[in-house]
Amino acid sequence: MAEPAAPAPVPAAGPPPPGPDTGAGTEALDALRLAAVLRLTGGSGGPAAPLFVLEAAADGDRPLAAALARCGLRVDTVDASDTADTADGAGVRRLPGGPAACRSPWLYDLVLCGENACRAADGPVRPEPAVRLARLVRLTGALLLPGTGPGGPAASACRALLEPLGMRYREFAPYGFPGTGTGFHVLTRSG
Repeated sequence: MAEPAAPAPVPAAGPPPPGPDTGAGTEALDALRLAAVLRLTGGSGGPAAPLFVLEAAADGDRPLAAALARCGLRVDTVDASDTADTADGAGVRRLPGGPAACRSPWLYDLVLCGENACRAADGPVRPEPAVRLARLVRLTGALLLPGTGPGGPAASACRALLEPLGMRYREFAPYGFPGTGTGFHVLTRSG
């Protein structure tokens, strides 16, 4: 008589679900950030009349410039670091300097700030780069500042800093990543 087979091992629960700090979580978060930006553009623009976007990134940010260019937007980037995202053929024009030194002779439909472009290491909004970037938004254009929640201190700081410059706080647009309250504070140039 044959010996009974050993019971099959119980499968492990598997890896933890991807969070924003894992490789898969980072990719998912970037996809959600891209979707949020495209949603905020309202689907306007196209080959005949593209939207002009400036992405201000800083060291440690994960730029969306090449992905936005592939979606038909005209993208300039100002980035303090050398990134592969702005390589030849990506459809992205690179401006010299970092976000704090950004100067441009033209205005943009959308100015997108990276996670670290307008923040100090401890989290508060740094006035100089935020003000400089807000001045590059055309009338009815938008400035997107990353942050958490519409009722938090970051939203109040955005209003206090940028409303005197003709920017109006429009909304908080969450990325939609499960378990996080991060998204974009959206300010529109009204005057």
